[in-house]
Amino acid sequence: TIAINMEESSRIPTVDTIAVAREFDFAPLVGFYRRFKTTFASALWFPVMVAIARVMAREEFIVFNSYCSRQDDSRFFVAARRRVHMGLSYDRGKPPVIDWEKKTIGGEALRILVIRDAHAKTVEELILDVKRLFKRVAQGNTPDLGDVTGYTTIFNNIGAIGHFSGRSLLGKDIGCQVNLGHVDMQTNTGILQTVFDHRLINGARITPFVRALHEEMVSRVIPELEAFLRK
Repeated sequence: TIAINMEESSRIPTVDTIAVAREFDFAPLVGFYRRFKTTFASALWFPVMVAIARVMAREEFIVFNSYCSRQDDSRFFVAARRRVHMGLSYDRGKPPVIDWEKKTIGGEALRILVIRDAHAKTVEELILDVKRLFKRVAQGNTPDLGDVTGYTTIFNNIGAIGHFSGRSLLGKDIGCQVNLGHVDMQTNTGILQTVFDHRLINGARITPFVRALHEEMVSRVIPELEAFLRK
């Protein structure tokens, strides 16, 4: 199944992902992180994730939450979604365990954990969802099928491993995903990188899209989070 999905994904025409990385003033996010990092472990990436889910559900950006289903090289259809099921890339950064005699690789594995209807939930509901999902995996429990399937987009916090941007394969039913790159705590600058299906999305739409993400995060998400965390 993995091989089939990757082969299908490799056919999706995407532009050079480096070309769609945008640098922003992340001073409000850095300030939020410094104020709440000791009580809220996800303070740096969480506001970005919430903003992505909300903006993708807007009518003017619904194409970013769509996908292209190809029947063959000449026939395909486009399906738009009004619900945003956010996939979160998650691992604990531990190296794999290699057994040379058995020729197996085990140990830690990257998982995509899913928050359903992320666009419609309050910040409190989203925090509870994230804590539940991360705790379940950290304890070694097998996630429920609904917690790892059905995502309509994926959010990657690649800055956490020191990367400014990355190269991502889109799933065959995903039209766009957003990566948070490195955030410089001295200059307050950060990277938002967008990977998208070029059959669906004109590259000219990317700048308005990521600007809307930044504005949503600064003007709405961070104030909501601050009000909740200060209770």
